[in-house]
Amino acid sequence: MIVLLFLLVSPRAARAEGPEPVTAVPPGEDVIVALKKGESAPFPGQLFDQSTALRWANYLQQYSFRLQADVEYQKKYDAAAFDGLKAQLELEREAYARTTADMQQRLDTLQQQLNDGPVWYRTAEFGVVMGVVSAVAIAFSAAALVNATK
Repeated sequence: MIVLLFLLVSPRAARAEGPEPVTAVPPGEDVIVALKKGESAPFPGQLFDQSTALRWANYLQQYSFRLQADVEYQKKYDAAAFDGLKAQLELEREAYARTTADMQQRLDTLQQQLNDGPVWYRTAEFGVVMGVVSAVAIAFSAAALVNATK
């Protein structure tokens, strides 16, 4: 009976989306009184026939198993989610380290180029421009002096 119940319930537990809470409403102990047909009930309430009582007993047993299965399922699900987040975090850290190393290498290369390159006032273009400007300045100065003496 228990093996059959386990086989019937285990596929449902495997497909379960998540735990559904089972609570006793109203809380308290169960009271079971055997009655014969025609006998008056010792208290007000409901009377279940054998099939209903058996069905409810099976529900209780299934929910007992379901509780254990749902807890196991949730533990496995949480562990898998945690492992996934750890893997994602590790990938992000590796990407950050690669990006940072690449940017640092680019910065070092640019800094080296700035340090190794000629200073702007030591370039050939600057010398040519200064030569032309100086020659023009001397020519205008000489022309101004010649015109000033006349």
